[in-house]
Amino acid sequence: MRRAHEAARTVLHALAHRGRREGAFRTDVPTALLVTSCVALIHAAAEATRAGELDPEAATQALPVLVTDLFVGAG
Repeated sequence: MRRAHEAARTVLHALAHRGRREGAFRTDVPTALLVTSCVALIHAAAEATRAGELDPEAATQALPVLVTDLFVGAG
């Protein structure tokens, strides 16, 4: 599974490093954990949708909020 997501993880790592450098992203959590958590959030939303626990529209609306809070911090 990790190999299948390597290209996305590479892009997310670069994004996280740039965001940190620019002062836009949190620095209190290791980059690797931010990236892994982001991928896990996406998988969790997809799984909840497949299982019928989450409406696809709700997932589409919630996921950007959750990922933003992950990288930026929830205030």
